Amino acid sequence: MKKLFGKYKYLGRLIGLLCLLWLFFTFDFNVVVKTWFEIDGATVGRAFLLSLSILLLKFMRWHLLLRINQYRLPLMSSLSIYGSGMFWGLVSPGRMGEFSRCLVLKKRFGILYSHSAALIIFDRLYDLLLIATACLAGWLMLTGREIFLGPLILLILSGIIILKRRSFKSLFEWLDRFFRRHGLPVDVQPFREMIARNLSVRALIPLLLTGASLAVMVTQGYFLAADGYGLHFTGLQILFLVTAFSISTLVPLSIFGIGTNEIILLTLVYTWLPEFYHPEKLIAFSLSLGMINFIPAIVGSGILATICNVKILPGWCRQNAGLEANRK
Repeated sequence: MKKLFGKYKYLGRLIGLLCLLWLFFTFDFNVVVKTWFEIDGATVGRAFLLSLSILLLKFMRWHLLLRINQYRLPLMSSLSIYGSGMFWGLVSPGRMGEFSRCLVLKKRFGILYSHSAALIIFDRLYDLLLIATACLAGWLMLTGREIFLGPLILLILSGIIILKRRSFKSLFEWLDRFFRRHGLPVDVQPFREMIARNLSVRALIPLLLTGASLAVMVTQGYFLAADGYGLHFTGLQILFLVTAFSISTLVPLSIFGIGTNEIILLTLVYTWLPEFYHPEKLIAFSLSLGMINFIPAIVGSGILATICNVKILPGWCRQNAGLEANRK
């Protein structure tokens, strides 16, 4: 693991920091701070509540993914492990720290690393695929290319059908060689099994929860921009912007997208929505949106991470798990 990722250990932190420093020396941060203090408490409070709703929906998706894949963890145990992974994910570039859940699941419930890694990857794929699709669809509609929406939907449906009906043997063989070459203890067989399970009818529920969390995220951005900063984007515009810079939080370029989100937002608005190009307002909006989502997530997940790591989970969480995880 160190051999594979050692070279890039600090790269994500450095890129985000450099972006933030460039913004600080290029634009007037006194105006940014002044704009922050002009937001009323009701707007911030509403945004915080929507942030908590997003976290709840994502936890429900994680818990359902465990159930779909025959891991019946009790609710409190599942919540603690999810919070622990979220905490380390928030303080690491690209949320790579989320894979710390693998260690806890192995130690507490005997779930194999390859199985838990596959679960976490599928959990992230729901976010990545839906956000990327919504971003592309929003961009097509904003730029007058609606004619391509039909082929895009057809391409996605075709990909799902192909993925469900074929095993992609050559792809998995390549992955297996890749993991072995770098000394990673990952078996690709669980990925094959989980593709079949997570493309079943039951998997529509996590997909719907992902869609609901995306809708709440767009609503949060819309009202914060309009009521807090006087940036009256349309629903379609805020869908495109929020999903575009949300993708950067899933890529190991910065911590929670700080610095990179602002650069992406300024670039997108300057290129496609120049009438809204007010740099200081946009920077303040992006930073406040990030902090409103970051603070409840880091505090809540930090508490859960502490509960999980100091081994004070209730005994019944371990005794009555009813797992089928020890299968080999």
